[in-house]
Amino acid sequence: MGPLDQRLPAEDSYVVLSQRLKQASDDWYIGKSDIAGQGVFAGKDYDPGDSIGLAMTDGDEDEFGAKIWNLTELARYCNHQNANNVEIRKNEDGDRFQLVAIEPIGQDEELVSNYWQVAKAKGPHSTMLWEGKPVPTSDLQDYTEKGASAMIWLFTDEELEKQADLATLLDGLREKSQLAGSRGRAHKYGRPEPEGRDYDRLLLTDDPKEQEQYKRQLEQLIAGGGYTRRDRPGGFLTAASPDEDISVYPTSKLDDIHKAWELIEGGMSKDEAWAQVEKEKDVYVQSAVPAASRDLVRKHGLLSSQALLNNPEALEAFLGDRAGTDWEEDEEEFKQRIAEKLKDTLWGDSIKGPSVFFGDPDPEKITDAHPMRKLKAETLRVNLSKLMRDYPKTRIAGTELQPYDPEGPEHQGDLRHYDIDMDKVREYAATDPKELWKHYDNPEGTRYASDVPHAQIITPSGSIDPKYIDFGGNEEN
Repeated sequence: MGPLDQRLPAEDSYVVLSQRLKQASDDWYIGKSDIAGQGVFAGKDYDPGDSIGLAMTDGDEDEFGAKIWNLTELARYCNHQNANNVEIRKNEDGDRFQLVAIEPIGQDEELVSNYWQVAKAKGPHSTMLWEGKPVPTSDLQDYTEKGASAMIWLFTDEELEKQADLATLLDGLREKSQLAGSRGRAHKYGRPEPEGRDYDRLLLTDDPKEQEQYKRQLEQLIAGGGYTRRDRPGGFLTAASPDEDISVYPTSKLDDIHKAWELIEGGMSKDEAWAQVEKEKDVYVQSAVPAASRDLVRKHGLLSSQALLNNPEALEAFLGDRAGTDWEEDEEEFKQRIAEKLKDTLWGDSIKGPSVFFGDPDPEKITDAHPMRKLKAETLRVNLSKLMRDYPKTRIAGTELQPYDPEGPEHQGDLRHYDIDMDKVREYAATDPKELWKHYDNPEGTRYASDVPHAQIITPSGSIDPKYIDFGGNEEN
């Protein structure tokens, strides 16, 4: 007995259904299905790409703001199979879906869709209604719980578990993402979301480990089907569906993405653009170096006093720079001084890392008597942000962050000298040099930066590698 002979008679208990049965001459009809309950059958032959009929029409939003799609009878009685022969496709206006053949279909053959494709095609934050009542959507838990009563047969247990895992993964990515574009602006300013626009979701993080995790998760999503790989300017990876893009970017700020886009449009590669964005937002500090030692700094980097003890070439140059000045000392005197400072809990940090300023010195304070003039020193910029990314255990030992108070506790150690983080460095770097140097009062030039906030950068090696130093001009770092 074929499907044409299986149509329900008018006196069947499904009175409403029997009143809607189509004639054999129509494009499709409803009949008894070998899959589950009633199904939809082809009233004629179809080729791939042929439109069979209207599947869903545009509706309003429900009480939770979800988009409503109203099912037609054709879609409502189309059963599920993994190996589907039809799928839904949205029209150009985005207000309705057609049921379309995706392989040759013979007359009287049952039309079967894949509910996962339906859920993906209609997009997130949407629901389907039949006669004003919701039917299961892309929520796989809902599919599982209501599948039997709704005559929905989804997947094998293994397939269902896999798709449930993907649905959980997708929910997590959506929760961690930021909405961009017109939908993002609507969320930001509390306006209704625009209709007919795709969801553009951005996963933003400065943490390289999180970036790699997001990439792996998007790869899982793409491998699971429903999402394809898409290249977007500046984005490391994008998983795209008909109504939703999810992209991971190497930043936590939308402004950085806009800068990267502009640089890419200007001809830079993606990697070059992001390197430039990082460079522009990186924090630099400065170190004063005798001009005669510039080549040694290029070779060995900036060395702490303690690190000099293990570098005879640099130590010889260091002592030579001070010959004939108020700070002249021989090698033994230098070693003895360093040994004594290492015993001092207050000043020990001062010889464990190169000393840096947070910005340019106040030129009015750098008189001919100042050590920078006497040593003919020049300032070199150090990319502290890059250094901290590569060596996150590096300490920034703040020094003389408060002016010395002779009436206060002896040395005022904890108030003047303590470790600071990059946010505090950023704050100091943005401060006017005159403000930072306002308490410096040493006309004799016996002290470098007394009562001026500065820091020792204490790396594991006690030195700062040349690759973090900007030597100026067109020279390679």
